[in-house]
Amino acid sequence: MRLLCLGVSLVMVSAGLFGQAANGRITGIVSDPAGAVVAGAPVEVKNTDTGVVYPTVTTASGEYTVTQLPVGPYEVTVRVMGFKTYTHSNIQVTAASVIREDPKLEIGATGETITVTTEASLLKTESGDVALNITLSQLDNLPVLGIGNANSGSSGLRNPFNSAVAVPGVSYSPNFTMIVNGSPSNTAAYRLEGLDNTNHTVSYALQENQPSADAIQEIAIQTSNYAAEFGQAGGGLFNITMKSGTNAFHGSGYEYFVNEDLNAAVPFTNNGAGDKYRPRNRRNDFGGTIGGPVWIPKLYNGHNRTFFFFSYEMFRETTALSFADTVPTAAYRQGDFSAISVNGGAAPGFGVSAAPIGTDALGRNVYANEIFDPLTRRSTAGGLVADPFPQNQIPIGRFDPVAAQILALMPQPTNNGLSGNYSGTNLSQRVSKIPSVKVDHSIGNNDKLAFYWSTTGTDSAFSFPNGNADGLPESISQARGTWIHSQTERLNYDRTITPTLLLHLGGGFSQIHFFDESPFNHDGGIFKCSAIGLQGCQGALNFPTIGSTTANTSGAGTSTALGTLGGMQQMGNAQAHTDTHTERPSFNANMTWIRGTHTFKAGSEVWFQGQITAPPTGVTLCFAGNPTGTLACTATGNGISGLPANLSTNAVTGFPFASFLLGGVNLASQTAPNDARMGKQQWGLFVQDSWKATRRLTIDYGLRWDYATAPREQYGRSGDLGMVANPAAGNRLGAAIFEATCNCTFVSNYPYALGPRLGFAYQMNEKTVIRGGWGIAYGFAPDYQQNSANVLNSSPPGVNTYFPASSASVLPQPAWPNFSAGQTPLLGQIVGYNGFTSLDRNASRPPRQNQWSIGIQRELSRDLVVEASYIGNRGVWWQGLTTASNSNSQFGLLNQVGPAAFAAVGLNPYTNPADNLLLSSQLSNSAVIARVGNFLPYSGYSTSNTLINALRPFPQFSTIGVTNSPTGATWYDALYLRATKRLSHGLQLGSSFTWSKSMNRIVEDIFNPASVGKSIQANDQPFQFNTNLVYTTQKWFSNKALSAATRDWQIGGLLIYGSGLPLQPPNATAANNFGTPQTPASEMVRTGQPLFLKDLNCGCINPYNDQVLNPAAWANPTPGTFGPGPIATTVGSPGLYYSDFRQARRPQENLSIGRNFRFTERLNLQIRAEFINIFNRMQLGNPATGTTSPFSATNAPLACTAQGGKLTGGFGCYSLGAIGINAEPSYTANGVVGQLYQRPRQGTLIARFTF
Repeated sequence: MRLLCLGVSLVMVSAGLFGQAANGRITGIVSDPAGAVVAGAPVEVKNTDTGVVYPTVTTASGEYTVTQLPVGPYEVTVRVMGFKTYTHSNIQVTAASVIREDPKLEIGATGETITVTTEASLLKTESGDVALNITLSQLDNLPVLGIGNANSGSSGLRNPFNSAVAVPGVSYSPNFTMIVNGSPSNTAAYRLEGLDNTNHTVSYALQENQPSADAIQEIAIQTSNYAAEFGQAGGGLFNITMKSGTNAFHGSGYEYFVNEDLNAAVPFTNNGAGDKYRPRNRRNDFGGTIGGPVWIPKLYNGHNRTFFFFSYEMFRETTALSFADTVPTAAYRQGDFSAISVNGGAAPGFGVSAAPIGTDALGRNVYANEIFDPLTRRSTAGGLVADPFPQNQIPIGRFDPVAAQILALMPQPTNNGLSGNYSGTNLSQRVSKIPSVKVDHSIGNNDKLAFYWSTTGTDSAFSFPNGNADGLPESISQARGTWIHSQTERLNYDRTITPTLLLHLGGGFSQIHFFDESPFNHDGGIFKCSAIGLQGCQGALNFPTIGSTTANTSGAGTSTALGTLGGMQQMGNAQAHTDTHTERPSFNANMTWIRGTHTFKAGSEVWFQGQITAPPTGVTLCFAGNPTGTLACTATGNGISGLPANLSTNAVTGFPFASFLLGGVNLASQTAPNDARMGKQQWGLFVQDSWKATRRLTIDYGLRWDYATAPREQYGRSGDLGMVANPAAGNRLGAAIFEATCNCTFVSNYPYALGPRLGFAYQMNEKTVIRGGWGIAYGFAPDYQQNSANVLNSSPPGVNTYFPASSASVLPQPAWPNFSAGQTPLLGQIVGYNGFTSLDRNASRPPRQNQWSIGIQRELSRDLVVEASYIGNRGVWWQGLTTASNSNSQFGLLNQVGPAAFAAVGLNPYTNPADNLLLSSQLSNSAVIARVGNFLPYSGYSTSNTLINALRPFPQFSTIGVTNSPTGATWYDALYLRATKRLSHGLQLGSSFTWSKSMNRIVEDIFNPASVGKSIQANDQPFQFNTNLVYTTQKWFSNKALSAATRDWQIGGLLIYGSGLPLQPPNATAANNFGTPQTPASEMVRTGQPLFLKDLNCGCINPYNDQVLNPAAWANPTPGTFGPGPIATTVGSPGLYYSDFRQARRPQENLSIGRNFRFTERLNLQIRAEFINIFNRMQLGNPATGTTSPFSATNAPLACTAQGGKLTGGFGCYSLGAIGINAEPSYTANGVVGQLYQRPRQGTLIARFTF
């Protein structure tokens, strides 16, 4: 295998290591008046914008082909002695396309000319691929380039990939999903100027390295049966060609302006004055382009030779953020908690009861929120006790020094409340920009060069909610800003060796730097632990994360949630940073040889990806929670200031902020400095032929081989779960292994990715073409991250131990790299496989898709074509679900307890309820001992662990995630009907209807891999109708005034209508304890009752009062059994879906209207208004289907609960609830269900000047 790889590498390197561009080609047959072919005829193809000429001659069969033509307008000229000169202009070459032009010569002198100016036919007579080309004009004029996060992605810039919504079979949501022909989300590939530009690290974040929309010449979206030269694209291929300069200077300037006055008000809201709320919305996206010949007076004239094109785009958005933060009150800062407990001497306020809530081991009354001195903890005959602080006040002298220093940094309250008592503000500013330049140079008729450079960047110091802005001072804020910068370079070279032999070389470099850090650090601030007296920091640069110390539980003796009693909210941002730098050089070469009726092409490509991830070191300190070693800041309990943990009243004694003042650390965590370096490679070879079998029949066939290496840490410092002895678990199997020390590789590379391709186009007559194809395409091998286990947690040694923050040993000391097999679990703990995942041994296997199509095209007029196609594909080896609870290569949980393990100890929890309940009992429980004896999986295993944990294959861990299992499979079949109207008489139109079914594999019993079935996908949409159009009014009247008033008005529209997507069925909650066998929870079973109480599309739903789903339609499966479809093995479809259980239909209706002011033939100013959701349809979010507890007597989900005359929650309800003054409801986004599906009508004003 190594020799094979070496041989392939040498072949590729010798080929030049460059890449093909997404150019087009013109082909045809030259014939005389009698129809005989003309051999040896000189053919000249000229780009009419640049004057660059591409010469060739016809073969013995009269064929000619000119390849590697940049997108643009061309003219074909044939000069043969004894015949008139033939010239056909106005031929538009599009990206990755083949244009047929058959010159028919006439007898005469070459000085005479036959001139043809009609545009080339829209019929595709030369290939069988399924593709759609989106031009710059369409991008500029269709209402698809909205700005801002919701419309374009996190950068806010106009997103050219929004145009994908016009393509049949494509479902797209910015910054979330790109689904092509039923493939899993975000598996499409993107090529820019001929080389890979896919974001392999964050596949959905297309905007991180997107080009500017105005710098794009064209996007070719290929969805099926693409040629063998295109690979590593299982879910569609986007070929992006950038705009070039021409012989005439040309360019544009534009401004996209957003203001809330252009928007409709939000339904179900209140602005405090009796009207609906219209949130502030201020955005701008502006820029310009200029291109032309490189011309330096008296020094260089680049006409017909050297051209440039420059583009610059910038987006700006500013939002004032305000927060009601919780900071310590003046009394709390002095240690005075007398107002919240009767221990203070007077009846407490705030709804806290004055009555005792119990007694301690000495018989003394205990009161809610009573603060106890941890230094007085002691054992008595009745148990552990502690003495309360007199008057519920902690002397300032008892404050922990670290806590005192942190407290000094917290701002003073701005009002008298206990919570929400500080008015914090941040100015959120997002600035994004994309400068780019492209230079084209013609060395001569035989040599062409093209260079492209761009950078895409977005900066935002404060944002909410994803950026954690909170209004606290920068130095202690949770805020993490986002700075994302990418850079792209491309260099392409084309050489015409002979008129029938052409060479293309290209190379490129891409990089993305994703940097999340605190604004304090970004502005040059550096935190030092010594500033607050914290010891043992490993070079931390960020203020520690201090867990919330607000009262966070409800308990006896209170009439209100204790959260209203205030304290101090979470602060600091030590552990929330990401610093990832990805670099990818790419190269490729191909050769085209035209011989007779064949156009042969062969080539290779390769790219290398390196990624450095270096999270900053950081520290986390938690003070709340039960002081029992629970590793969580959010644990129930109030910390060290409460009674000892073995007393039942602990949950309502003490106070979290008091525990903070005392410095009682419940959890300490530290991240060691590290710089893990992941790397992978992707190689490809292809050979193909386009054979003009007859004048009417073209056959394309080829073969492609792809080879990818699995991502690996450069020095083998990342860990995996290995079947080796674990010294921390009694030498039981299951411990950390590392490629640096195990003399092994975690994942095998897959060498057999061979993909044959076959396509044809048969022209039945001048107006009808039958096209089709079949092929096997492989996607790119998935990326994955291997955790390098550089985080170490620690908790107080022993139960109820006082662990002061100022202690020299409070912080754990992680080491990186750490190659110890027994580094996890820590003594006495049962945790997830801490710090690592378990890689599937086939994790780098590329997904394979078997795809085919057959269709017919008919030209109704020169500018109007209709087509009908059947598209099908079958995909396997898609990346499966990767979380700890729902995937592994055997379709079950890696640490799941199966029937055999239960039988080995004489248990049958599936049918015996007593055995089922026993599983959640501790090993020390007498009932457990009576049933299974003194069962310990290994010496030293704590008897406080449950029986189910002890029965696990790896009892030292709870759950173990398996990464990148290639378990996914998909099925897709569709009928496409499409009409395309080329721009003429002012109208450009594209309209399509899709009837499809998309399915994926599910597993109905995780212990039985043979129980594989199918389910419709979560994004299955059987019917979809899509229309996009741009119409410009023509000169209708001879009267100058009427003509001026009515001409050059422009209307643009994007209308999408389709079936509703499937609703997620309710999850079962049967009382099973055997190793969370229903994680993800199996679904409820259908009872046969109607699914809906109201039609979701009736337009008659009152979300405050109507329950629309029928709870009686669902019931829990029998305890100890599985419901249907617990696991879908493909990412994006987590379960079994039903075709008759669907969401409401979600029409998308965007419209624009404007006017063109034409000053001259070349100078034009366009002013237009663009509206998303033009008809202001109010679309509710989905009714709740996951609210399934508690259950009614029939085990069906309970009906919705009501409060104040409004439904507040429950199965089948919308749960709008109370929306505050000047507040918005939540919106459905990124897979999270919101109260509304989309925002009300939003408007944008656009001004565009072109020359």
